[in-house]
Amino acid sequence: MHLEQRKLDTFLAEMRHLDVKLWVEGDRLRYKAAKDVMTPALLAELRDRKTEILEFLQNASLATDINSLTIRAVSRNLDLPLSISQERLWYQHQFEPSSSLNNIITAYRIQGNLNIEWLRKIQSEIVHRHEILRTTFPRVNGKPKVMIAPDWDDLPITLEDLQSVPAAEREEVAHQRAIAESRRPFDLEKGPLLRLHLIRVAPDDHFLSMTLHRVMADGVSVDIFFREIVTLYEAFLLDKPASLPELPIQYLDYAYWQRQKLQGEFLASNLYYWKQHLEGSIPVLNLPTSRPRPSVQSFNTLRRRLIFPKTLNDALNALAQQEETTLFTTLLAALKVLLYRYSGKDDLVICCSNAGRNRAEVEPLIGPFFNTLALRTHLDGDPSFRKLLGRAKKTTLDGFAHQELPFEQLIAELGTSNNRGRSPLFQMFFALNPSWKDGNTLSSAELPGIVFDTMFGYLYTGKTKFDLFLVARESEEGLQLLFEYNSDIFDSDVILPIMDYFRTLLESIVTNPDEPISKLALLTSVEQGQLLEDWNRSETYILDRYLQPTPMGVLGEVYIGASKIDDQANGESLIANPFKPGERLYKTGTVGRYRPDGSIEYIEETESADLESPTPVKEKKYVASRDAIEEQLTEIWERVLNIQPIGIQDNFFDLGGHSILAVLLFSQIEETFGKNLPLSTLLQSSTIELQAKLLREDNLADAWSPLVKIKVGDTNNTNKPPLFCIHGGGFNVLIYRHVAENLAPDQPVYGLQARGLDGDQTVIADRLEDMATDYIQQIKTVQPQGPYLLAGLSNGGNIALEMAQQLNARGEKVSLLAMFDCYAPDGIKLLPTKQRFFSSLQYALRYSLPRFATKVRDKGLLATLSKVEPLKSSDKENNPKEGKTTVKPKATKKLDINSAMDRISQYILEHSPWVFFSPKAQLRDVESSVGDNIKQLEETYSNIHKAYTVKPYPGRITLFKAGEVPPGFHVDPLLGWGKIAAEGVELHHIPGHHTSLMTSPILPEKMKASLEKALAPYQSP
Repeated sequence: MHLEQRKLDTFLAEMRHLDVKLWVEGDRLRYKAAKDVMTPALLAELRDRKTEILEFLQNASLATDINSLTIRAVSRNLDLPLSISQERLWYQHQFEPSSSLNNIITAYRIQGNLNIEWLRKIQSEIVHRHEILRTTFPRVNGKPKVMIAPDWDDLPITLEDLQSVPAAEREEVAHQRAIAESRRPFDLEKGPLLRLHLIRVAPDDHFLSMTLHRVMADGVSVDIFFREIVTLYEAFLLDKPASLPELPIQYLDYAYWQRQKLQGEFLASNLYYWKQHLEGSIPVLNLPTSRPRPSVQSFNTLRRRLIFPKTLNDALNALAQQEETTLFTTLLAALKVLLYRYSGKDDLVICCSNAGRNRAEVEPLIGPFFNTLALRTHLDGDPSFRKLLGRAKKTTLDGFAHQELPFEQLIAELGTSNNRGRSPLFQMFFALNPSWKDGNTLSSAELPGIVFDTMFGYLYTGKTKFDLFLVARESEEGLQLLFEYNSDIFDSDVILPIMDYFRTLLESIVTNPDEPISKLALLTSVEQGQLLEDWNRSETYILDRYLQPTPMGVLGEVYIGASKIDDQANGESLIANPFKPGERLYKTGTVGRYRPDGSIEYIEETESADLESPTPVKEKKYVASRDAIEEQLTEIWERVLNIQPIGIQDNFFDLGGHSILAVLLFSQIEETFGKNLPLSTLLQSSTIELQAKLLREDNLADAWSPLVKIKVGDTNNTNKPPLFCIHGGGFNVLIYRHVAENLAPDQPVYGLQARGLDGDQTVIADRLEDMATDYIQQIKTVQPQGPYLLAGLSNGGNIALEMAQQLNARGEKVSLLAMFDCYAPDGIKLLPTKQRFFSSLQYALRYSLPRFATKVRDKGLLATLSKVEPLKSSDKENNPKEGKTTVKPKATKKLDINSAMDRISQYILEHSPWVFFSPKAQLRDVESSVGDNIKQLEETYSNIHKAYTVKPYPGRITLFKAGEVPPGFHVDPLLGWGKIAAEGVELHHIPGHHTSLMTSPILPEKMKASLEKALAPYQSP
């Protein structure tokens, strides 16, 4: 390609990036652009290049080959392909058919006299107009095939009327119902891949949620859908024909064109550009995290929403116009400065959204045109922001000039791991959505007697593929931002300061665009003054490489006031104090950063004071055993926990102990000392020192009780009712300790452990109903009357439910019924063989691959699979938890493909955490009265739960659902409780699996909010 042609391509790419439309009318060049986009300099260049642009466009329009600018309709008799992004999404769906990760969700508030029949007709018209909305993708010979339905006139709009719900609660209930609807998965083979759910909160007030799968839509498609709804509704109101122009092509024509174009020289030139752009090593961002990154990404996320003032939005636009660039590029450059200041990295890649609609034919189409561009910028040399913006502008324009290469194809060509827990290409994503200001009708539409409002960020699936995901949108109020973050590694106390610093940084940029990026403020003058004042209480400073104060979470080097150190300190380590003239600072060579609580986290000293890959220093106080009993207990603890050394004041739970390890621990204590300690004693005696005291005193004569005090609560506040946590399949209540300890200080917590535990000789009830009656008698000994707060993990949730049923029947108030990953009878079902296989395989890739690979390597795949028995759906239809994973195989002599898939699926299940929730499975090699007691209880209580019939519950259920679900099963989004709870289900997603969710730091925070909400009506004013 000639140099002059490349220059023209760059100019045209800039026009496309600015959303400037160019076309030819006869011998005239015409353009269309938003207000203030065409600066005098751009208009002058457009006039200067008019002749070559006309020639280029005219030649392009005359071209008839597949590489022309025009996309033409193709015959529907052809075997039409999926686009590249559609194909990737289809294969991803095969591995995780029950996932809502690729659902697109949006919501509208409709206020006024809504004609629902018109709305149904409008949906039918839009579905008829856009062929992609009638398309499904069945599997044929293992590959996806395009199937177009002639029409779907009977596509329903589900209507839910909430007018019977108390008025004060309707909007919250509507929100929860809309979220639950948006998280339902789609069936790509059967369709439809579009759902509209209408929720009535008043006769003239409705919420409309729309859910689409990414295989047939993108963000711009949602805007198109909304625009067409409004246009058609207005036509009904005015009793006039709709003014929607005919579509020249459909998305499937684009998919065919894309497949034909992405080959030969065009493909080679685009691949060459991106490989050059991303060559070499791209640093991984070492941002401050709340906890270590898990080995496998869960995609669990939380979000924060905020709005920057309109004055700041206008100032950013003014700066962009001065530099002849866009708000998108300006925000992208600023975001890279923020990441640079946090991480110390000056070579950054941020993935950005690209609408992919750079051709006039595709602008009005619904379809997945969206593409991702990995934009890389070098920030070396400490440039001013204005110079950095020039670099970012070039990067952006070059990227948009090569935007037609699908990101999926680039990743495949680069050979980059799609491990979003490790690759720098999957750490940060930025998108600037279409503007909602200057009369843009995408945010709101007011028609005679009715108003349609788009609710930006109202719905959320709780999943994203990146560590950090920032979405911005201009509005009349200012610059709206949604900041989504990986909740596996970040807590809000880390994310909230980042958002505050971003605003301060933007304000500093528009005020001082020529300031070096190292000196742009992250702290306001008030914050910096407070920090310096604090630095004056310890004479300890943390500064970056440019001797600037570091905000919370940002790594820097620790400096100490020279008056605090020995006068003989190395003179080379002394520097002038930049904040107190005439004084000096001592450079310690130690790296540190401020924690959210204001304390300093010191990082291991290195000679080079490396700020990029620090290792936190962990202080540990070790106290050795002092007598024979403590020494014997220490040996047992170290053996059970597989940790050395363990001090006598180390806490069992802090060392990673849990309920099953507690059983193993107490079994060995019984074997060594001949004493059977109740498991519940571990709650108050969780160190070797305290256990030794119990053994010495032999003070175990207290009567055994199902009711166990887990946390006393603040004795100064005796009015707060306790939270009662009912045992699950482990039969003890140790698993609730983490939640209890992290609730409000004045929140008392009790546990109900199973009768028969610890050698208790009480007769165990035959029916779950009788068990619940017994437990109610127990809780009334500490709380004679309501409101009651009940919770249960797994099968403990069913017991809590029955207790709530009986309390309600007595006229008692149950303010909270919380279930931790508890399944209703229809909440989980075994998938058919093929779907189960793909689900299990996806689970293995995400969660079990290291363990699975080790087993295959050691034993051989065939030898291993020959010992695995297939799972029959009739044997395990509804409940994979608590170890009910062993089933009898159907006799067969021939290993057919279905049997092989079943065997592989069963193997994956048997090597997942789900099989180990059974005490029998975990304690099979333990021979002691403690272990035998637990195994006998499992059999007894399993029969009780099987005989129990769940009845409709008149109240509301608060469900805490584990992010990881068992492989090979279809899991209902509400675990089946939506059909049981008359007042609905309040759903919270918690990272982890069936039991590890109980140690998630997110769970106590969610429980705090639920408890406050439950008790609010009873609090004194």
